[in-house]
Amino acid sequence: MEGKITDLEANYNELKEKHEGLEVELEDLKGCIIQEHINGFQKGLWQATFFCKDVDVSDSRFDVNKDVVDSQVISEVESSLEEESERWRLRTIRTGKRSWQL
Repeated sequence: MEGKITDLEANYNELKEKHEGLEVELEDLKGCIIQEHINGFQKGLWQATFFCKDVDVSDSRFDVNKDVVDSQVISEVESSLEEESERWRLRTIRTGKRSWQL
């Protein structure tokens, strides 16, 4: 019985170490994902500047708190939950499948 307890404690400690290592790895991966999103956004800004030379991307009208919906720029605050759910419903009907991307 004493030997079995020792084995279980050893297994527990081993699993605990693996779990802690996985938590660190998960945090690293989260950071990488966030950085890739930032890099992709920056690439988009650079391309917009390159292809639309007459557009000033530092213009105050560019606002990350706004979105383009149905060819109109709207504030995210103005976009209600009902509108969002209706857009999802229409997209599902149009495409025939559910998608979490707009």
